[in-house]
Amino acid sequence: MFIDRKKDLVKLRHGEYIALGKIEAVLKTSKLVTNVCLFVDSNELTCVAVAVGNETELTQIAKEHNISGDFSNWSNDQPINKAVYDDFLFAAKKSGLTKQEIPSKIYVESLQWLPDTGLITDAFKLKRKVTNFK
Repeated sequence: MFIDRKKDLVKLRHGEYIALGKIEAVLKTSKLVTNVCLFVDSNELTCVAVAVGNETELTQIAKEHNISGDFSNWSNDQPINKAVYDDFLFAAKKSGLTKQEIPSKIYVESLQWLPDTGLITDAFKLKRKVTNFK
C-alpha cells in the first residue's frame, strides 16, 4: 500500500515510516506559524520541526508575557516556543497523528521563507535539501 511519495517517507529508529508532507500539512494549520519543515534522523525516535513564526500572532503572545524587542530577537524565546509547541500538539491530536509523528522539539524562525531567499520554489514548495538547518 502506498501512502506517500517515496522521497517523502522517512524511517525512524524502530522501523516506523512517517510521511513528512502529511505531518507538515497538519502543523501548518496552526495560526501561529506560516510554514513548517520537519527533519528526521533515522537514529532517533521522533522528528524535529523548524517553523516560521506568524509575526502578528506571536506579537500578541510576546505582549502577554512582557517580552520586549523585535520579532527577530524573541521569536525563539521560551514562552513563544511553548505556545507554538502547544498549538502543534493540539493540531496533531485533532488530526490523529501518532506519537512518532509529533515533533519532539521545535525551533521558531523569524526569517520568512520566500522564493527570493531560495528556501522555497516559485510555486511555494519547500526545498527540503536547501533548508537543512543542521
